[in-house]
Amino acid sequence: MLATKESIAQPLAAPARAAEPTRDLETAKRDLTDCGYAIVLDALAPDRLAALRQRIEEQAAAEREAGIASLFGGDYTGMPGPGMQLDGAPNQRLAHLVNKGSLFREHLRHPLIRELVPFLLGDNFMLTSICSLIMGKGGSPQMLHSDQGYVPFPTPVPVACNIIWMMCDFTEENGATRLVPGSHRWPPPPLSFVKDDRGETRLGPDPAETVRAIAPAGSALVFDARLWHGGGANRTDTPRPGLNTAFCLPFIRQQDNMPVSLRQEVYEDLTEEEKRLFGFEALNRSIGRMADALGRTNSNWWDNGAGELRPKGSAPSAS
Repeated sequence: MLATKESIAQPLAAPARAAEPTRDLETAKRDLTDCGYAIVLDALAPDRLAALRQRIEEQAAAEREAGIASLFGGDYTGMPGPGMQLDGAPNQRLAHLVNKGSLFREHLRHPLIRELVPFLLGDNFMLTSICSLIMGKGGSPQMLHSDQGYVPFPTPVPVACNIIWMMCDFTEENGATRLVPGSHRWPPPPLSFVKDDRGETRLGPDPAETVRAIAPAGSALVFDARLWHGGGANRTDTPRPGLNTAFCLPFIRQQDNMPVSLRQEVYEDLTEEEKRLFGFEALNRSIGRMADALGRTNSNWWDNGAGELRPKGSAPSAS
């Protein structure tokens, strides 16, 4: 449901033009600057697309079978929540994919990431999350939100960005992502809530008109984290999987705390480049320093992880 500009909490500029899907990266950069997002066609080769989709579908099925699936989309926000929601919610989230197959680590070396993430964030950035959202039939549309909404003040440049890799065709019917062109220059979207005829809380109308990120499988939706957006509701019988890779500046806390979330066998196999990308590098050797209490250290800093010590022969101190 669309709203008029009068429903917006404060006066904002008119929405920018909508970005058209493109194969040209210079056009994509202009779209990112003007619209806050770009849609890049043929970002994934057919064999890589098929391999990623198969791995996502296998993992999703196995987590459901094991009773550990993270399900969402059954409430009025349409957003993932904490922990497992095993209440028949139609959507599924696969988190911490670096632990769930080397294919996802390989994907983080994709040329599009190396080209467009530095365009938005500069050369020094971290992975903040890699996950898959699989939207099933009957879920609620996500509320319009900004992935930078945790920042309590406007920023002149993004501190994070996101790429949604389309594992299938994104269409209006299966809930292609809704976007507000140009909203990366606005404050985060206001929230409004209404009561329906049964007295249940529902989201109010969208605070601005949206467009859809409609594109074929293998395309990539790249966007500034300040952009207003939200997943749509899937009205088809076929789930809509996407692969989300999100990045942030290195002074921002990661969505997924990777230095303590990686499985040990994955940590031991990391390259130095991956350690930097996953947050093991202390920014300017001053932010994000780690002691080796858990056997994991920074790539450019070392502090011992010793506990309470006393010189040999000294008497214990009074507690």
